[in-house]
Amino acid sequence: IALDMTGLYEKLLAPLMPRQSRVGEDLSHYVTRMDQLQIKQRELEKTQARLSREKQFNRKVTINAELRKIKQDIQRLADA
Repeated sequence: IALDMTGLYEKLLAPLMPRQSRVGEDLSHYVTRMDQLQIKQRELEKTQARLSREKQFNRKVTINAELRKIKQDIQRLADA
């Protein structure tokens, strides 16, 4: 049962989102966080593809450092 529009939107969107909202997180922050998570996931895929194509070791080291940072960002965004 939703008593206001915000509650109704939260109830409707919750099953469609890939992750659960954090305790006390309002709807706008939740949607923004999910958008950022999706962007980081795409960035991770692109960086992994770039790593697999790269031949030089020193460039692979740099790309691996980028991958670690992206994975940390994803973990930070995904934690509830």
